Amino acid sequence: NPCNFNYHPVLMTAAFPFFATVAALLWRVQHLFPSRTTVKVLHALCSVASFICAMVGAYAVNKFHADRGFADNYSLHSWIGICALILLGMQVAQGLFIYALPFAPRGLVS
Repeated sequence: NPCNFNYHPVLMTAAFPFFATVAALLWRVQHLFPSRTTVKVLHALCSVASFICAMVGAYAVNKFHADRGFADNYSLHSWIGICALILLGMQVAQGLFIYALPFAPRGLVS
């Protein structure tokens, strides 16, 4: 389906400029929320939403390329995108592992 490619810019825009920015800015406006736990949960949800949007956006463009017989990862744009996805995935995994799961040392979690 040629419309698959159109999901890529929409989802990447939702992932990086929107969800990732909102996740970061939540800490700047945490005084507006009733508790720190609320901010942590919203931050985690925005971070995970950013990662999901980025992964689905990358899948959409790769599926489009596969369906059309185009080569993948031939430009600097695609390699920077792969690096950004890896870094975002590592950041989300680290955040979930340290702050959301119960086996992180108490001194690490504030």
